[in-house]
Amino acid sequence: MLKLLLGASGSGKTTLLYQRIRARAEAGGRSILLVPEQFTSSTEGRIHRELGDALSGLVESFSFTSLAEHILSAEGGSAVQTLSDAGRAVLVRRALEELQDNVHYYYRHRRSAAFCQMAAETIDELKSAGLSGRQLYELAQDCGTDSAKLSELALIFQGYETLLAGTGMDPSDRLTLAASRPHWLGANCRSSCGTGPSLSTSSTPSTPRKSG
Repeated sequence: MLKLLLGASGSGKTTLLYQRIRARAEAGGRSILLVPEQFTSSTEGRIHRELGDALSGLVESFSFTSLAEHILSAEGGSAVQTLSDAGRAVLVRRALEELQDNVHYYYRHRRSAAFCQMAAETIDELKSAGLSGRQLYELAQDCGTDSAKLSELALIFQGYETLLAGTGMDPSDRLTLAASRPHWLGANCRSSCGTGPSLSTSSTPSTPRKSG
């Protein structure tokens, strides 16, 4: 069951969260604490301060990225070598080469390293927003004078996706690849967390309210 804990900054959300994690640990239950990427180190420190050596071993702290890598490591997917920025740009060029007559505005830029790098970065941003190449193509049809260029970008995006389909080599695909293996989470819930929820999410650490 998903439970949302809502409150203003400084209202005690994080304190309550750690109280619940402690109670579960004292009962022998394990917890996974999900935090933003930049707070993983500070969160691990707080877990030890709040729970001590004995209980902190029952709590694991992850960002979404590190949790994905943890799942893939357990499921045998961590051996896949991820692409560097240069490698992603090369794949954009390959996608352009294969499209040939299907693109007019961008085909002439296929040998430009700067363009391919910029296109790869754009694709990464689109993926972060949850868009696929197919969705972008559909949206492009209603973009007026920019429709043709956006449609070609969508075709490049789709070609890029096809070249990488199911490989997990694009760093931005690692979360999706991990999410395709939900039996890991189910197994860990059953073996470690009993009947309680297995994941807790923490917002950024709250700063105390100023008095006066």
